[in-house]
Amino acid sequence: MTPPSPATPPSAPVPDSSRPGSAHPDLARLVTALVWIQRGQTRRRAFAPTARVVLLDSVGAPVGDPSTNLLAAAAGEPDHALRVDLAVAGLDQVLSGDAGAEVTVDPHRPRPRRRAALVTLRPGPLESLDGDHAWSRAWLVACEIVGALPDPVYVATRIGWFDLSAPSAPVVVPRLRGPAHGTSAATRADETDEAEGLRG
Repeated sequence: MTPPSPATPPSAPVPDSSRPGSAHPDLARLVTALVWIQRGQTRRRAFAPTARVVLLDSVGAPVGDPSTNLLAAAAGEPDHALRVDLAVAGLDQVLSGDAGAEVTVDPHRPRPRRRAALVTLRPGPLESLDGDHAWSRAWLVACEIVGALPDPVYVATRIGWFDLSAPSAPVVVPRLRGPAHGTSAATRADETDEAEGLRG
């Protein structure tokens, strides 16, 4: 899957960015785009999960492109050690390509720590699962190893997405409706997915 550009449709639903702990609107649109892309690629309820690192600026907006899918070459459910290794690799990838990093004139002056978030996309209900919290634990360790400032883990499904660290309600992503009249089988499948995902 091609990572979405931060310049996603302005109509994407975003949480109230004035509320403490809310995702930056540009980051919210990026995660929403992931949901739309996944829906466009397959109608199956079961699909291979993905995980991507997103570099953020000082206010939490995405910088550059997300990392490649950390799980592209992983077989099965990764354990804690593998999750840490994958997250470190993703951080190294986005940090090495960070053209917006401040230039350090004094070589003895430590490089400013950059913010980064982890975005996972998985099948299943729109609620936190054990695997989500396993990623969160690994993410904190990876950021400590690399020296990055950890923003939250954002969990996306075919239904919507949520901030794993926040108690706020998840964002349910609306369908992109085409010009055709009536309700297609694909639309009915999405409606079934939404209902089942919200029931948990």
